[in-house]
Amino acid sequence: MHKIMTQVTPNLLDYQFRRYSYQLVYLPNPAKPKTDIEHMEELLLNNFTALPGYATIRNREFEPNDENVLLMTFQVWLRAQPIDNTPKQKSITVKEGVAHERK
Repeated sequence: MHKIMTQVTPNLLDYQFRRYSYQLVYLPNPAKPKTDIEHMEELLLNNFTALPGYATIRNREFEPNDENVLLMTFQVWLRAQPIDNTPKQKSITVKEGVAHERK
């Protein structure tokens, strides 16, 4: 498997929509390549639908070729949030007391 492309679309408040495109290459059993390719395609169709807790797999495409190889392309879509590394206020010093006492 290898990454083909990454697309980034800006969104509000510095968020980004990201689309990562990948290609998976499956080399079947040489003794029965057609049957093995069909079986693997069905397994991927039924089971490779999400990365649990992370993203949904989208635009899955399968292409068996003449060289007895199964090519699958798919995309992972994310909405990325910027990382804010600025220091945050951890404490505050308060001077307690009455500003003006009435007599």
